[in-house]
Amino acid sequence: MASKLLVIKVGQEWRLTRFIDTTLHDWAMFIKPEELATTLSRHGSQIGEIVGLGPRVRKPVVLLNFVRANRGRISYGELSGRLDFGQVKEASIPYMCFPGKTG
Repeated sequence: MASKLLVIKVGQEWRLTRFIDTTLHDWAMFIKPEELATTLSRHGSQIGEIVGLGPRVRKPVVLLNFVRANRGRISYGELSGRLDFGQVKEASIPYMCFPGKTG
């Protein structure tokens, strides 16, 4: 559900924070890590590790800076720097995985 709130609502629907076209993401098509693992397993592969990607600053700071970028007060390049985007503990939105050993 966090993916729906942050990616769909904050990123593309809310006027104050919108920064992408509303047709870009469809939450019904988001793939959960467990679903990806199941699909890979059916094809003889497995996930070795799943890590989250996201801002490494507090959530109010994220929201405030999205509003600033949307209003043209900072560039989207500066937004990226202020959010300190990188590996985080939470893997709900977004995530990346690394392959495991296959048999």
